[in-house]
Amino acid sequence: MSTLVMTVGTGRNRQDIADALLFSIRQHRPEKTVFLCSRITADQTLPLLIEPMKRDAIPFEVFISDMENDVQALYNEYLRTLRQYSGIIADFTSGTKAMSAALFAAAIAVQADQVSYILGPRDQTGRVAKSTEISAFCPDLVLAERQLDRAKMLFNELDFNAAAALAGRYYKTLPKDSPLRARAKTIVLISQAYDLWERFSWKESSHLLSKAANPREGLADVDLSRLEANAQFTQTLANSPYGHERLFELYANAGRRLAQGRYDDALSRLYRAYEYLVQNRLKNGFDVDTSKLIAEQIANLPLSCKTRCRLRKKAKESRNLLKLGLAEAIGLLAELRDQVGVALFEMYWGRPFRRGLSPNPKEHHGPLQNWLNQRNRSFLAHGTDPAKEETVRSMLKMYEELLRKSMAPETFDRLSQDSVFITM
Repeated sequence: MSTLVMTVGTGRNRQDIADALLFSIRQHRPEKTVFLCSRITADQTLPLLIEPMKRDAIPFEVFISDMENDVQALYNEYLRTLRQYSGIIADFTSGTKAMSAALFAAAIAVQADQVSYILGPRDQTGRVAKSTEISAFCPDLVLAERQLDRAKMLFNELDFNAAAALAGRYYKTLPKDSPLRARAKTIVLISQAYDLWERFSWKESSHLLSKAANPREGLADVDLSRLEANAQFTQTLANSPYGHERLFELYANAGRRLAQGRYDDALSRLYRAYEYLVQNRLKNGFDVDTSKLIAEQIANLPLSCKTRCRLRKKAKESRNLLKLGLAEAIGLLAELRDQVGVALFEMYWGRPFRRGLSPNPKEHHGPLQNWLNQRNRSFLAHGTDPAKEETVRSMLKMYEELLRKSMAPETFDRLSQDSVFITM
């Protein structure tokens, strides 16, 4: 149902305003008209409208305000009024300046279908002498600017799903040649790509990022070279299970969760980061898979006699297929004289490493073991304790130091750049 909502003024002689409003009504042909009046216009102008409205059989309602010069009060009143109707067309031609401004603002707020203004030749006072045409536009264009700014804010706060949903509405409805539509498309496409990235769907993310980096897509105000670097980074994430990129991604992902204040999510990612760091070093350096270590491999590894015997015994108990937990994997990596493994061992047990050493879990506790136990006590693991910010920050800082030991400085610097999300 279309509803024409109009502010009512006084004009030169009241009849001129009545004629202008009737012109607008007949042009728009609404199913209902709502007149927003002051006490004066209700007494002096409205009577000139009532008879023609009845004659033309156009239903109408009247709302009278005593605050015709208070924009804020009128805005609140008009907002309540407009929310009662659908298919709103707002005509703010007449009335006080406060009335016109309040109706325009309220129409934008409720996303009216159309906002209009009556045009025509003017007299020496600047008033329209005769109504000859209607100037109308869709307030969605005004609202779109504000809502796309909000979508950008959500994007920069890493809330990609919400940013894509908000911008997506305008990408679908705005004219194809509108610069705002290009902005909407930019937010939607990159938000979808980053959302996939955050959910570890790297192959799909890389595909969208490559598409976004193509100049033919016509994205607005973004560094395409940065998107191309993102695309290559995620492609490598997808294709290289034991590459440096996955080591770095867990670090970057945990940092993003920390920035959002999502400490439990960050702690879960850091637990996996330390675990994966050990797995990565064992696989790349010694071809050891912690999920299936067999007796023949144990025999060929450069281990101390004490450690080899211990592992052989466990493998025998496991029917020759040994699965290493994190603490055992750290011990094995250190035993193989890996510098990162030695550092992890000392962080985990809180004592210097010595080959063949079998620390007592009841006596030896290092900072890493305490941090990982906090993760185990979190609600996302096995307990109910919320993660602590200081724990996440400490783990993240130590993991960065270990990463720097794990790769060349130029590799760390390159990944630091290629893995960064753009901002808008």
